[in-house]
Amino acid sequence: MRRRFDHCLTLIKSKKVRDFVINALAFAPKEFWRDKGEDNVEGGIIIHSLKVVRLIINFCDFFGISEQLTRDKLIAAGILHDVQRNGIPWGANAHPEHGHIAAQWLLLLRSFEASSLEDLYFNTDKDLIDIIELVENHMGPRNKPYPTSALRKVKEGVENKEGYLVDEKAIWHLIVQMA
Repeated sequence: MRRRFDHCLTLIKSKKVRDFVINALAFAPKEFWRDKGEDNVEGGIIIHSLKVVRLIINFCDFFGISEQLTRDKLIAAGILHDVQRNGIPWGANAHPEHGHIAAQWLLLLRSFEASSLEDLYFNTDKDLIDIIELVENHMGPRNKPYPTSALRKVKEGVENKEGYLVDEKAIWHLIVQMA
């Protein structure tokens, strides 16, 4: 089952992003690899994640996102978004806060690599934080414990007809949430 991600990993050109994903997959719970998911077939979560990655690539093409590091971060989020789908410990059903649980788990993995708390807090790569945020908020308005919209409310005093800000990161979140 693990080999199914091999092609996705070759699409990630950034060594730091690819290594982050490889490390996370190495520590992923065994149930992640076998759980039937909603497709009710062995490895259903993996099949679902591969479909998400395919959609992410299509959305990147649609939105004209050609910058490789951005594509790498979105693909990484697609691979990892359900890595703790049924919670910790792994339960029988999807945990309503699985995005948040996965983000905390990914931060914990990063903490094992850090040489000190200062290294963890001040030297955790911004790109890895972007991936963790995408994983945490991948359920969008259905996200628990806090619903998250890809679009952010504009700060007071800034005029915007719809009242929302669409920036590059909003597009990233929208892509992962739609996929």
